[in-house]
Amino acid sequence: MSKAIFLGTFNPPHNGHVNCIKSVIRSGILNQFNIDKIHIIPCWQNPNKEDFDDPNLRFWQRYKMCTLEFAGLNEYCIIDDIEAKIQPQYTYNLIEYFKSGKDKFIDDFWWIITPETFKELLCGKWYNSEKLINENKFIILIPDNLSDDEYNEIVKYTNNDSKYQFIDLLNDPMANMHSTKLREMIKNNENVYPYINLDTELYIKHHSLYY
Repeated sequence: MSKAIFLGTFNPPHNGHVNCIKSVIRSGILNQFNIDKIHIIPCWQNPNKEDFDDPNLRFWQRYKMCTLEFAGLNEYCIIDDIEAKIQPQYTYNLIEYFKSGKDKFIDDFWWIITPETFKELLCGKWYNSEKLINENKFIILIPDNLSDDEYNEIVKYTNNDSKYQFIDLLNDPMANMHSTKLREMIKNNENVYPYINLDTELYIKHHSLYY
C-alpha cells in the first residue's frame, strides 16, 4: 500500500486545506495508486515563515486544530505528529526520515502539493529543492484560477512523467482563504465561519489564539 502526505504549517488549518484533500479523495487517485491513507503533517517549525515563541506549544495547538478541521475525513486521513517526534529542520530531513526505514512509515508515498509550492521547489527556494523534486512523486493540485501560462509551465517541466499526477481542485468559494488572512480576521474579531469549521473556531476562541 502507498501513502500520501500533505504538509503545512496549518496556522490555522481551514476549509482551503480540507478542500485540497476532498479533491484528492473524489478524484479516485487513492484507488488508482493503492493509497490507503493521507497523512496530514503539521510542521514543527517552518524555517520559511514566522518563528513561534514556543514551538512545542504552538505545534500541539496546530495539531489539535487539524484533528478538528479534518474530522469529517477520518476514513481517509491521519493527523500525523511525526514532526514533533523528530523535529526536522527542513522538509528534506523529514522526507529522508521516511525513506530511512526508522519508522513504520513506508517509503512509497505521494506528496500532495500546490502549484505555488512546486514552483518554489523549481526555483530552489527550499533546502535541497532539486533532490526533493527528483526523488519524489507528486500529486499537484490545480486551482481553477491558475493561469494557462502557469499551468503550461508546470506541464512542460513534468513532461508527462507518471511521477506527476494532476488533480483539479473542487470549486468551493469558501476555500479561497489563506491562514494569514484568517489570523488577521480573528485578531479583528471578524466572523471566520465557514472558512474554518465551528469546532476549530471554538478551540481558537477558548485558547485565545491569534489575538
